[in-house]
Amino acid sequence: MGALPLRWLYFISGLVGSVMMSGGLILFLMKHRAKKRRTFLFRLAETLTIAVTTGLPLACLAYLWANRLFWSDLPDRSLFEIRSFFIIWALSLIHAAVRNFTGRPQKGWNEQCCVFAAFALALCPLDFITRNVNSFLSGFDVYKTVDLTALCLGAIALFIHRRLIAL
Repeated sequence: MGALPLRWLYFISGLVGSVMMSGGLILFLMKHRAKKRRTFLFRLAETLTIAVTTGLPLACLAYLWANRLFWSDLPDRSLFEIRSFFIIWALSLIHAAVRNFTGRPQKGWNEQCCVFAAFALALCPLDFITRNVNSFLSGFDVYKTVDLTALCLGAIALFIHRRLIAL
């Protein structure tokens, strides 16, 4: 583990890299949508893009929710947290496939952004409810940093959700 500024640099670099790859996937889909919208491979590509772009961050939030909801002395707690991550990711893939192969990919994007925003915006209140009030109100720690980051990402997802409704 490095110093705090180095951790933030790694986080921001990873976030920028993820946005760059997701943006490239979305631009690719937008470019080829007019000609290949009805082909199986295009629908598969869009399904996988939805599952990775919105489903993977949603699965990460599910992991954080599981970390706060499973009691600390649960046997194999880490296994349940990891399973919750993969279950939510698989469900987002199934949801994206259903929406995309029934001809409604925009609804898939919109619904997954909405669910992500709800999970992200509710992480801080969940943390407040599940942690000791005294430890929650004391100094600035890693939990509060994660909650604040989730709050910001949730606000961005809510903005994207509202923009998708307007289209």
